[in-house]
Amino acid sequence: MAGLAEIPAGLLLAAALDILDLPALDGGERVDALCALARQVAHQQALLLQGMAAVAERSVGIGFDGDEVAFALHLPRMVAPHFGRDRSTWPGRGSSPTC
Repeated sequence: MAGLAEIPAGLLLAAALDILDLPALDGGERVDALCALARQVAHQQALLLQGMAAVAERSVGIGFDGDEVAFALHLPRMVAPHFGRDRSTWPGRGSSPTC
């Protein structure tokens, strides 16, 4: 589908992707759609991480910041306390689709 590369990640791209019939697209169009889908997924992942940081930052010192994040995301309890500290170690930090 022409034009997906020009649509920024967000609501418009999500709507455009939602109405696509991927199996009906030809090979090149399908690759373009998958690249757009990867951009949208990265956008949504960034929003999720931003929300996790907000929970962790607001909970620091209360004693349940890691537990809150772990519960919400079904993470092992030993992983969650690292969110909200050194963000460079967060999963997916700095990665982006190569399309």
